[in-house]
Amino acid sequence: MRRLARQRTSKPTIASLTRALRRAERERDAAIAAQEASTRALESPEFDQIMNMARRWHYDEVRSLADSAIEELATARKREAMSAYDAKEWLERWLHETIDGHQHVILTGQAVMLLAASDNDGAYEAEHGVPTGDTSQRAFAALNADVLQLLHARSEEWEHDDEDPEEAE
Repeated sequence: MRRLARQRTSKPTIASLTRALRRAERERDAAIAAQEASTRALESPEFDQIMNMARRWHYDEVRSLADSAIEELATARKREAMSAYDAKEWLERWLHETIDGHQHVILTGQAVMLLAASDNDGAYEAEHGVPTGDTSQRAFAALNADVLQLLHARSEEWEHDDEDPEEAE
């Protein structure tokens, strides 16, 4: 004998409708929160925030170059003794060679940002007496001036004569 299965149709209860409504509200609230979070992430930063980030980017590199210069000078001094004057000339030569091919100088976008972030963006004109339209030349002069200023401020770390203390007496 065949039995026909009866389909059960149940009426939704108030409790089940309430649960479904709450679940839908939670899903809606989550979607709204996600949309608000993505909107906040897409908001443009303020100009001051951008400049602060650019200055941090630039001066982190200035500190890194100064650190490297001092380390390289210490290594060079182990090979040969040099006076404070010779050390300064060595640093200037090393800095010139290092900055000349630096990506912050040779890549136009980075050079423009360097000039915007540097306190020495007019260093080329100050040094040569005439302006230049070449962004890389201006960036080179600005980066060089920034690193030299920091090296001057940190001169106690490198500016000493290599003398044997017994010979000095």
